[in-house]
Amino acid sequence: RLKKLVGGGMERDRLAMESLSPLLRRHAELSELCRGDTKKQRRVEKLRWSLEELRVSLFAQELRTAESVSVKKLGAALDELSIEAGVRG
Repeated sequence: RLKKLVGGGMERDRLAMESLSPLLRRHAELSELCRGDTKKQRRVEKLRWSLEELRVSLFAQELRTAESVSVKKLGAALDELSIEAGVRG
């Protein structure tokens, strides 16, 4: 991992974190809002694992992911759950 930082890897990782951080914040907020709703909590948990897959995709591509993930797909899934949870954006 450290070897990859040489030659532009730091910038690539910084950009990856910039795209991942808002998703992580939104997920944490939704986790709190959906507490007590078992069905929504299951979806929040599934999204958490998708975020972990995205981390692998962004930072350790050679490991490959179990499912196809992207910032755009996860953003859309979080948007959908936000609407269902009654969050106004």
